[in-house]
Amino acid sequence: MDNLEKFINENREAFDDKVPSSKVWENIEKSISTQSSRKSKVIPLRWITAVAASIIFGIVAWNVIFLSEKNDNPQFASDMDPIIEAIDPNYAVQVKSVNQQIKLMHAELEELVKDNPNLSENLLSNLEHLSTTYEVLRSNLNETVNQEILLKKMIENLNLQVSILSQQLNLIQEIKKETSHEINI
Repeated sequence: MDNLEKFINENREAFDDKVPSSKVWENIEKSISTQSSRKSKVIPLRWITAVAASIIFGIVAWNVIFLSEKNDNPQFASDMDPIIEAIDPNYAVQVKSVNQQIKLMHAELEELVKDNPNLSENLLSNLEHLSTTYEVLRSNLNETVNQEILLKKMIENLNLQVSILSQQLNLIQEIKKETSHEINI
């Protein structure tokens, strides 16, 4: 028992005859009435379940649309490459990530060059060469002694593709900005 409790217990009778002033009681009543006058907002359970169902539906739809896309070309597949995954799962995650980035950039590039397809001819030949090189490296992966070096070269190849795509996208966007600026003048 601490000193305060001990003091209160020993002097209880001296405290019991004291009555708080009416002003204290009025203040207590006011604080209680203002708290009870505030209306709490009640959200019906059907709204909560509707929102939860919408979120779940959105997640499922996103997974179906974006994550389950399959592509026969292993370079652009959204799943991890089984050959690389068998050798080193960490590299498989890196390859998957870069492949997804390349896939998104390809889609963006296709959208940007719809109006002017000859902008991408040279780019596509360069990317096709890099893609072929990637496939050669990938096909030699199981036959080589030092697979880690080959995996690093494959990732370098993919990163080079990302770099080229990024530069090309920036260039095409700049060209489109300039042409739209000239049209506006």
